[in-house]
Amino acid sequence: MSRPDIRVENHGSVVLLRPATPAGRAWLEANCDRSGYQPFGGGTLLCEPRYVAVIVAGARGAGLEVR
Repeated sequence: MSRPDIRVENHGSVVLLRPATPAGRAWLEANCDRSGYQPFGGGTLLCEPRYVAVIVAGARGAGLEVR
């Protein structure tokens, strides 16, 4: 199994999207409007669970591994 580019951590009322590779970080920075998501250090985004499916689908559509 390959290393994921983005790791998804579900903490109930919030979800952390952590870039695990440079490609994952670049994709999050280019595709997630920082005004709509809360930065959480190290390129990690903190967001509401309702946004995660769309973000994950977009990243996977771009060829990234997301887990």
